[in-house]
Amino acid sequence: MTDEVWDLILCEGPKPESCGEDAIFDEMKQEFQYYYPFDLRVSGKDLIQNHLTFCINNHAAIMAKKHWPRGFRCNGHLMLNAEKMSKAKGNFMTLAEAIKEFSADVTRFSLADAGDGVENANFDSETANAAILRLTKEMDWMKEVMKQEHRLRTCQPSTSADRVFANEINIAVNRT
Repeated sequence: MTDEVWDLILCEGPKPESCGEDAIFDEMKQEFQYYYPFDLRVSGKDLIQNHLTFCINNHAAIMAKKHWPRGFRCNGHLMLNAEKMSKAKGNFMTLAEAIKEFSADVTRFSLADAGDGVENANFDSETANAAILRLTKEMDWMKEVMKQEHRLRTCQPSTSADRVFANEINIAVNRT
């Protein structure tokens, strides 16, 4: 591929004569425009100096501003039971393995509890097991409440608490 072809695809340049009527170049340009700009580039904190810096510099050097990445996020290292995950050490768990072992809901719960930002995130099996118990208790409670559905009130909301609840729900709906 020539520089002119790259200019066509990445920089909205004119179609080079060498492309002729070949539709593949138009398809390549359409595919690029479908994926760019990308919304978020995520990388580990140890890769800021190379991956993220090169990503910013390459996009700024080559592409129009409208194709620049919309956001960047850095995260810490992934820990498993307070030890840095390492395939070489054997303490490594994929997302699929976590879901198989703990379930999707428990994995979500545990990942949400694992940490945020550039601090190291720790997926803890004890947290996952505790989440299984909490979620099981919650499900049992919901089933018990639903057995008593006939005893729940059916009238229109009328108390101050009802109005506050309805207002909070409406605010949340309007935000989304």
